[in-house]
Amino acid sequence: MVTALVFDFRRFVTDMKLTAKYLLIVCLVLGVQSAFSQEKKLKAYLDLKQYYSPEVGNYMEFNFQYLAHSLAFVADSNDLFAEVGVQIKLSDSLGVAKLNDAFRLQSPRMRDSIVSDFYDIRRYALDPGKYTLNLTVFDLNTESDPLTAQANINVNDRGNDVHFSDIYLIEYATLAQVNNAFVKSGYEMIPRFSNYYPQDFNYLPFYAEIYNLHFIGDSVSLHEEIVSLDEPGKVMMEKTQMISPDSITPVIRNINLSKLPSGAYDLVLEVRDLDGDVRAKTNFKFDRQNDIEFMTNPDEIVLDPAFEESVDLDSSLYYLAALYPIARQESQRMMKEILRDKDSTLAKKFIQSFWVSTSGTKAYQNWMIYKSQVNLVERLYSTNFQNGFETDRGRVYLQYGPPNSVFERPSTANEYPYEMWRYNEIGRFSNKRFIFYNPDLVNNTYRLLHSDMVGELRNDNWPYMLNSRNNPRGGIDNQNENINDVFGGNSGDFYRQF
Repeated sequence: MVTALVFDFRRFVTDMKLTAKYLLIVCLVLGVQSAFSQEKKLKAYLDLKQYYSPEVGNYMEFNFQYLAHSLAFVADSNDLFAEVGVQIKLSDSLGVAKLNDAFRLQSPRMRDSIVSDFYDIRRYALDPGKYTLNLTVFDLNTESDPLTAQANINVNDRGNDVHFSDIYLIEYATLAQVNNAFVKSGYEMIPRFSNYYPQDFNYLPFYAEIYNLHFIGDSVSLHEEIVSLDEPGKVMMEKTQMISPDSITPVIRNINLSKLPSGAYDLVLEVRDLDGDVRAKTNFKFDRQNDIEFMTNPDEIVLDPAFEESVDLDSSLYYLAALYPIARQESQRMMKEILRDKDSTLAKKFIQSFWVSTSGTKAYQNWMIYKSQVNLVERLYSTNFQNGFETDRGRVYLQYGPPNSVFERPSTANEYPYEMWRYNEIGRFSNKRFIFYNPDLVNNTYRLLHSDMVGELRNDNWPYMLNSRNNPRGGIDNQNENINDVFGGNSGDFYRQF
């Protein structure tokens, strides 16, 4: 028999019970002044999952993700850390308090101002019924008043028949070396808090549990399928396998999404008995973006009137080239061929096919949004010899969207003009920064100097290059000196506090 309950390694919880099938996204706002007098807003995601154990009964798992960019980090020796206080209150339908738990949680120690999100899991046993959850989160490194979030929870009895647990989405999983709160069935699993899978996510790992299969007998099968919601009833993937009956049966899957086109989908899990009757069922919905090979036969593509009118022939090659920042390599190869041949009609067909492939039913809507962004970066960032989307700032803006914060220094005593951009979130990453500078001092030609975003230019010598405008000591060979001792060289402090 598999024991599903594991204790929290940060804080032993002996009175455990939980339950629910809701994803509660909690964005709690606390006012925190940064070095640039910008108010930080504390953000935490909470995902509730219901499970069952014969020893404990019905219990609920609280999965927390605390967004690092929204927290105040303090220094301790050479390390940085954040600390939160959390209060969880549950009351039944009559208003009677059933749980009142409060705890402090300190983030892992981090260095060099590169901070990452951190996670926590709490479990509590609950009897079947309806509950009201009140959640309060504090940033303990600030004096701001906390804000609360509230949600209704239904706890179902999963011990009386064959049932599934809630489906647990996984960000990544590794074989467990030690037992802690994140371990399930021998794997340490970090939860995923989004059901959106963009084109750089080719796998969908998840975990679930099936309860009381021994109620059925020896012949039991697990059937899983992915159904298109854009085309109701269309099964895109399907798999059936025999499973061994037990009181708790873990299900660990890693579904390959590489061939699944863009669209909205439903993952359905079913337990079937020997006669093929469905004895238990669960599901969850997710969205997929994937610009897999398309436009294999351009002659078969019929231009939609809306797309036809959105781009005239004279500008079709320009807007085709403007897709480069968001297109994958296979798409870029096709784009180069069309641009080389200067085929304006085929360019319009490609633009339509690209957005149908990546956005499904929202193709035209998302294309018009992107087109307006292309026009915006053209006005803001174009130079005498580059279109806006060809510049580094234009490319970053189109690829990642508008930054959450921008710090501009158009003129300093010893530094080249520069800008710092910060993104609170880029996909699964948080608190990512970009530094652009203008070493030519003309033509609005800001180049990317450094970024801590994965896959972007990383240049650890950026403070010295930025400070070398009028300072012969500010070269790469003089890295032992404090760059901020030079008049006007404050970019390093700004970067650490940004």
